[in-house]
Order: sequence, then C-alpha cells, then structure tokens
Amino acid sequence: MNVLVPFVLTTALLGAGCASNSLRHYAYQSHVADTIRIEKYGYDASFPRQVRLPGKVIVIFIKDQYGVVYEHGEVARRQGFELHNHIASGSEGFETPLTNPEHGPHRIEYAEARYYSKTYPRPHGGAPMPHAMFFNYQEGLALHGGETYRPKAMRGRPLGMSHGCVRLPLRMAEIVFTDFYDARMRVIITWDAETLRRDWEHGYFMRTARN
Repeated sequence: MNVLVPFVLTTALLGAGCASNSLRHYAYQSHVADTIRIEKYGYDASFPRQVRLPGKVIVIFIKDQYGVVYEHGEVARRQGFELHNHIASGSEGFETPLTNPEHGPHRIEYAEARYYSKTYPRPHGGAPMPHAMFFNYQEGLALHGGETYRPKAMRGRPLGMSHGCVRLPLRMAEIVFTDFYDARMRVIITWDAETLRRDWEHGYFMRTARN
C-alpha cells in the first residue's frame, strides 16, 4: 500500500516525473489493519484509520508530528496514495495552537497555490509557502508544503520547525490542495490520538464539524 513520504522544500515545486520516482523509492508499509503505525524520526506511534468525524477533515497530531487526512471517517486516498505523513508544526516559541474542541474544527479561510510569506524571512518576507491553505488567516497560520525532515537533535520532540504553520510534505500538500480541498474541508490540530478520541467521545467535533 502506498504511503506519501516527505519531500525537501525548494524554491520550485518538484517535477511530476521526479516526484513519482521518489515516491516509489521511499514508500514504506508500517501499519496494521485498524491503525497507522509510524516508526521513524524517533517516534513510535499509531493513529486511527477510522474516526467518527463527518466529511473531509485533516487531523494534525502535534505530539508525534504527524498528519492524517480523513474522508467520511476513513483515511483519504488520492492519486493512488493514502494521505498521511510526517509534518512539521511550530517550533519553540512559535507553537501551533491546538484546536479548541468546543469551537469545533477550523475552516479554511483562504487558499492560494503559489503563496509567499509576508513576514518571513525577516524583514521583508518572501519565504515560499506552496499550496497554502489558511486555517487562521489573521494569525498567518496555514497548512502548506515545506520541509518536514527532522534533524537528529529534534527527533522524538513534540515541536516542529515552522513559525506556527503546519508544513506538509510538498507532494502531499499538492495533492490535498488540488484533489481534496474544497469549502467543506476542516482542520483539527490535536495533541495525540487519545486526545482526539476523548474529544469525539464528548461529542465536540460531531456537533460542530458540519457547521
């Protein structure tokens, strides 16, 4: 079974042929029937393959720096790949805020395929944020393609490398943007799988994901 794998951020998006070859080379199978299991970058964790969440939802698990895209409660598939992979959230001092379950999942407020940061690098901005999908535009927080590879010193830590955004592997960001994203898509930033389970058992996301 194919699983999307991280790509290094460059100033230009990878070509389709190069990306395809890389995906074949680095694809791995590490999950059992009812869970997604990861044993990489210093993490040993598992995530549910089925969730009680309606519609299209991207769930970011901060503790283990992983993201899973769900559609009607199942792991989503597009272009022959299951949409889940390592991510990079905010670094120390720029932590990506968790979703308040009582307020429900985030909506995508603005999306742009070729977006450049207006803030970073300082002082003039210009950092590429390909396939940006903003879940908090006022605070400048978005899902977008970027570097997710974790140096040894950072592995196993619940911190990423961004200034608060959630970086997806470039190919995954492109597929989500072009083949999955629409006005009904929601984003949940949670701590871990147990936190997500606890919140949905309280009914928070079931009540609000349809709004």
